[in-house]
Amino acid sequence: MSPISRSGRAPSSIDGCVLAATALLLVLVSTTASPVAASPAPYSRSVEFTVVVNVDSTGVASPVVRLAVPYRALVFKRAGAVWRSSLRVTVVAERDGRRVGGGVGSAAAEASAYAATRSDELLRCAVPVTVRGSAAVELRVEAEVPGTGRVWREKLEFDPGQGTDLPWYFADFSWNLPGSLDAPRLLGDGIDSLVAVVAIGRRPGVAPVPTTLLALVRHRDDAEPEPVLSLPLHDSDAGLDQTIVFADDDLPFGRCLLVLRLAGSGDGSGSVLDLTPPRPFVNLGMRWADDAEWKRHVAWLEGLTDGDQRNELRDLPRIDRAEGWRLFWDGLAADPERQALSEREHLLRIVSADEKFGRFGRGALSDRGRVYVQYGPPDRVEARGDELSYTAAWEIWYYHAAGLVFAFYDAHGLGDFRLHSRQGY
Repeated sequence: MSPISRSGRAPSSIDGCVLAATALLLVLVSTTASPVAASPAPYSRSVEFTVVVNVDSTGVASPVVRLAVPYRALVFKRAGAVWRSSLRVTVVAERDGRRVGGGVGSAAAEASAYAATRSDELLRCAVPVTVRGSAAVELRVEAEVPGTGRVWREKLEFDPGQGTDLPWYFADFSWNLPGSLDAPRLLGDGIDSLVAVVAIGRRPGVAPVPTTLLALVRHRDDAEPEPVLSLPLHDSDAGLDQTIVFADDDLPFGRCLLVLRLAGSGDGSGSVLDLTPPRPFVNLGMRWADDAEWKRHVAWLEGLTDGDQRNELRDLPRIDRAEGWRLFWDGLAADPERQALSEREHLLRIVSADEKFGRFGRGALSDRGRVYVQYGPPDRVEARGDELSYTAAWEIWYYHAAGLVFAFYDAHGLGDFRLHSRQGY
């Protein structure tokens, strides 16, 4: 399935703080968090931060900080027959350590029943920010539930001068990937397509310039993002809503960043404007037509099935791979004698191994990564120096339920641990 887009007219200005009880898509979280890192402080990933642009009638651009908080992350109090909560947001704009602007906003939530206060319904707030000068600034955002200790903080970047010679700007962004307090935005886990809606406004007084909307995906920590969509924009008096759809099996597997960019061409300036910040997500879908990726995923099934079945899966033609993969996991779940982890947990282990052990290449293909994918996080890890070397080191992994101990040896102290032995105890 190829990326597609649809367009329609949209307003060019941005409203103030609003409470949207029913929203088609979620505003994307700007905080980048690994799905395998240690858990952060409570609620640190529950607020979705993003920065968009507001352009006045004279063409001057200013930032608008948008937040979305799920009801379950707020603190509600009983008020007669209903439950109420609120949010106060303060934004300080700083340049070279000096305050050069800011903004304040608030929003209120009301629920008719206690169960609704634990839902994923969103309290939204948009805070227009005043900035003096045209150089880039850092936006320090603090959102709090008044009268409680519930506080979220984030730092965002905004450059008022970026893309000012382009006739378009990003006025808003939303997408369909759900999140939670403890998990990243997941694609391919019950949601097989990423749907993003980008509101693009028109700058007054700027001459038309051929402009292209680019969608790029940066896979893990690769230096160059991979282009997945290039869409020329056509002249409009006001603006456009661009709806972009990506199938999970058209995107790279694992941790990704979605980069949206407006790029000018034809005038020699090469001006670009990126939506700030890039949007992180984790894709659990696979590119079935990629032979190398398919063979890797089949190899990671070691411990879940025998070599004969892995060989059968590996040799499936491309058209049968999606069905073969699904039948394998359905059969595994239905077999009480092969009690195993879920497909979701297995795929997240691969993502986790890539993140933890990827210093010298693909983390899930390293010795520690392969053990991690098969057995999960060890119950205990011992780090030891080598008595015969100043630089070499050992890691000893203990799996109590399986009765296994794995010893990994790093000969040069660079973090390149190789499997030395596997023993039972």
